[in-house]
Amino acid sequence: MKYFPIFANVENADVLVAGGGEQAAQKVRLLLKTEARITVVADTVSPELEGLGKQGRLAIVRRPFAVSDVSGKRLVYAATGDRLLDAAVSHAAQGRGIPVNVVDAPELSTFITPAIVDRDPVTVAIGTEGAALVLAREI
Repeated sequence: MKYFPIFANVENADVLVAGGGEQAAQKVRLLLKTEARITVVADTVSPELEGLGKQGRLAIVRRPFAVSDVSGKRLVYAATGDRLLDAAVSHAAQGRGIPVNVVDAPELSTFITPAIVDRDPVTVAIGTEGAALVLAREI
């Protein structure tokens, strides 16, 4: 087993999502089911993320990612769509011992997000170590 299954407590925790496009929105949709405080850092954001920011469901910082953005975060997601920028986000988080997930790049990630079945209050996580996403969805 390469990945140890674990559920992270993000109640009242600060979580960073670097990126403002569809990849970032996918992570934000999952995080909105939690009690995390979400911050999105990106030059531009999708209309969906813009709307969530206006509703006060997340904070949007409109500028390029800065290494200091990871400070104080419980989790970090790199979802910029730019491999070099995602690697920089990963390096910044790992350098501070903060768990980081880089979309579609398990080699840059310290954790992966499994397939999730949410039947509140029951949550089932299905992991295939990133190798069989279609199978995890089918299960």
